[in-house]
Amino acid sequence: MLSPEVLKKLEAIEQRLEELTHLLSDPEVAANGDRFRKVAKERAGLEPTVAALHAYRKLVRDVADNEALQEDADLRDMAREELAQLRPQLEPAEEHLKTFLVPR
Repeated sequence: MLSPEVLKKLEAIEQRLEELTHLLSDPEVAANGDRFRKVAKERAGLEPTVAALHAYRKLVRDVADNEALQEDADLRDMAREELAQLRPQLEPAEEHLKTFLVPR
């Protein structure tokens, strides 16, 4: 599981992406070609990080959902099979996310 500090940094990046998306629709930014390019470039640089964060969150939700399904006798075997495939993906996904936080 990612530490709260790492998650907080990733969520700040996600928030920044949302801010930049909003700025791109601002008529003042759109009218200023240099500013528009700068905002668009920064946004494009953040997109892979946010996409990886969304994929990680989905993976965590899928693991939690399948853990809950183990309580149901009819679905237990299916949930265990899913978990056997999902759990090994968590650590690589976490490591991948951490690489986005390394200064370039």
